[in-house]
Amino acid sequence: MFTIPDFAEMQRGESIRTVIGKTLAVKPGRRFGGLGVVLTDSLHQRAHALGYSRVIHALQHDENDQVRNMSRELGTLMRRYTLFSQRLQ
Repeated sequence: MFTIPDFAEMQRGESIRTVIGKTLAVKPGRRFGGLGVVLTDSLHQRAHALGYSRVIHALQHDENDQVRNMSRELGTLMRRYTLFSQRLQ
């Protein structure tokens, strides 16, 4: 799981109390479940041990029900984004 401190807090003159977990995915048609929950729990425990008080689960695809459901158990939706693309010629 790719995780970074929320440096925007520092830019606002605040102490950094938040980490942002960015990359967690579930393979479609997975055969074994639970690794994502273990990784997420590990993230939360390590962040707490390092003195952080908040974790943001960022950039989750709306159609990835497994990841969304796992995050829903741990917190609430705070923001939505739209992803745009354009084919280059």
